[in-house]
Amino acid sequence: QTDGSEAKAPVNSAPVVTKPANQTGIVGKAVNLPIVASDADGDALTYSAGNLPAGLSINASTGVISGTPTAVGTKAVTVTVSDYKDSTSTTFSFVVNADTTAPSKPGAPSFTLVSGKPRLTWPASTDNVGVTGYIIYRSTSKNMSQETEVGRSTTTTFTDTSATSRTWHYAVRAYDAAGNVSTRSNTERVVVLVP
Repeated sequence: QTDGSEAKAPVNSAPVVTKPANQTGIVGKAVNLPIVASDADGDALTYSAGNLPAGLSINASTGVISGTPTAVGTKAVTVTVSDYKDSTSTTFSFVVNADTTAPSKPGAPSFTLVSGKPRLTWPASTDNVGVTGYIIYRSTSKNMSQETEVGRSTTTTFTDTSATSRTWHYAVRAYDAAGNVSTRSNTERVVVLVP
């Protein structure tokens, strides 16, 4: 015997996802974008994303979009958040631009002599994505006319093993992975006396 009432299955609440602001990135610069979502029932949520820029992915458990963009372009990204039954989606724009910003000007080099050869050290440059390395120039004149590239370094030191006995002037430029090159550092003079 029943009282005529029937048990009803609980109603599931669909997840709620907050639409991200439209995003702008740069090729080669890392992205970390958390997607914010909630569920009134406290259900575990799963995240997915469609049409992400090349180089990016979404963590299905945490909802964090991360990675490093590899190509210029504009994408309409759709993020979907799901519980065990229902899902909710939102779409936002993600623009990836080329890196056109050169590193900052390096500091002027200072010198020590190592086995008679000049070892240069200079204050580092900064860059919006990252400094890849430095180009070292040598000249016989202070104004660096007829300068010659004598080497490259991924650190802020360089030893010019090809320097001969005379007065040399040195300067440094920084460059990044996109090929942007900084302005030249101030020049510094060193007298080389090779034994």
